[in-house]
Amino acid sequence: MTKREIFQLLGKIVLAYPMKCTEVSQQKVELYYETLQHYEKDCVENMLKRYIAADNKYPPNLSHLIPVMKREQPAHVYTQKLYNWATNAAQPERRATIIEAARKRLKGGMYND
Repeated sequence: MTKREIFQLLGKIVLAYPMKCTEVSQQKVELYYETLQHYEKDCVENMLKRYIAADNKYPPNLSHLIPVMKREQPAHVYTQKLYNWATNAAQPERRATIIEAARKRLKGGMYND
């Protein structure tokens, strides 16, 4: 994000929360820029929209605007973790059954029975 985009973002916050937030200072723009400069404008604005839509009565803090990056791990990572657990915790005769059941669930979706 650029400083101009940060300034516009802060302007939107002032419009959304006119009684609570009335000041957009150079220091505030600098602080927000320092934190948000590496994020895409659309992602940050989406966080603001979500915050406003959640009917929060106070303006968002800087931390509320930082986009959350969800990391998805491939199924083999979970299978390996389960294998480690099964090896260390399950009874030896049940290990293969537990691992196979987990593989079937991961292939068919996490919540399929």
